[in-house]
Amino acid sequence: MSDLCKSPNGEAAPRRRSGDETLRSIQAAARQCFLRSGYQETTIRDIAEAAGISPAAIYTHFTNKAQLFNSLNIPQARELHPEYERQRAEVMRVALFLFSSKGFQKTSMKDVADAAGISKATLYKLCESKEDLLAKVLQESTFNTAAKQIPACCRGGDWRENVRSFGRNYLQITREPERMALLRCVISESHNFPEIGRLYYEQGFLAACTDIAAYLRQLIAQSRLAVREGFDLLTAVHTYFGSLQSYILMSSVVPPEHFHIDREAYLNMTTEVFLNGIFAEPDAG
Repeated sequence: MSDLCKSPNGEAAPRRRSGDETLRSIQAAARQCFLRSGYQETTIRDIAEAAGISPAAIYTHFTNKAQLFNSLNIPQARELHPEYERQRAEVMRVALFLFSSKGFQKTSMKDVADAAGISKATLYKLCESKEDLLAKVLQESTFNTAAKQIPACCRGGDWRENVRSFGRNYLQITREPERMALLRCVISESHNFPEIGRLYYEQGFLAACTDIAAYLRQLIAQSRLAVREGFDLLTAVHTYFGSLQSYILMSSVVPPEHFHIDREAYLNMTTEVFLNGIFAEPDAG
């Protein structure tokens, strides 16, 4: 071996990467980083560290992060925001806990930021105000989440069972102590603070009813069912979930030892009354 290929201590010097090898290494590291952390949350320094090179070496091949990203054909990574989503989920969790335990009026944005381990400035990047935060908490309920997923989860299948499933998701709140406590908070505070009642209705209950009514309209358009003459569909859906709401309210104020109505039996009865009273099978002809 030539002395030119040896290091000062006599060992073989590491082979320098060719330009093509460096480029492949950069792209492989970038792909891994972008798919793990998303485009917005990945930096050139992150990619350089993953590739074992300096940031300057990346700039010999790419003008900026956008050019490097566009060379990889992974557009889905633009929608990934794992740190943002983790932070948002934690804020929703602590906000639900604080609103349900302290009440809406007594909970400050500083309380939420401190409990989530973030600054108030960061919190205001996630929501514009305390009212906006409450709206987002309401939208995260099991019922509202299920309503938003209707197009994905209810293609085909028995539409009657789908309706029953929506009702079951709504009654799930009775098994979520913090959401039950939030409901009590809304009831107790809405008299002095009407905005909290409006948000609870519009962002929670009405939003989900609207999503479900839209699902039923699709079935009507496909001639899979028909609404009896004289019935407004959204009002009918509102009536169905309003009946289920009465179960939730009763179970929240009546001690369990005195409230003996089975949840599933109540769901089945309410669902059958709704389906048979509002809908008719479409004409065969």
